Amino acid sequence: MSALKPQWIGVFVNADELGKSLNASGGFIYHKSIALMTEACEVAHRAYIFDNSGSKHKLLAKVTDFDSISWETSVINPWLLGTELWRSFS
Repeated sequence: MSALKPQWIGVFVNADELGKSLNASGGFIYHKSIALMTEACEVAHRAYIFDNSGSKHKLLAKVTDFDSISWETSVINPWLLGTELWRSFS
């Protein structure tokens, strides 16, 4: 019997708490969170990437089966450009 893929995986990172942790840990937690985003997208049927650094959450992309990505914005945030996720689809 094969394992079933999860139907949905959400990763939410609170920017305020992340900022506090980033200052306290020298960036380790921030970089680990970004790396986990790519891993989550690899195992999820569909993943949604949001930027929550502003006053409102902004949908950046939808990833399906780690085969396709649909960009929902015309401006890509600098933090996303350095990720394994970006390199996988660029």
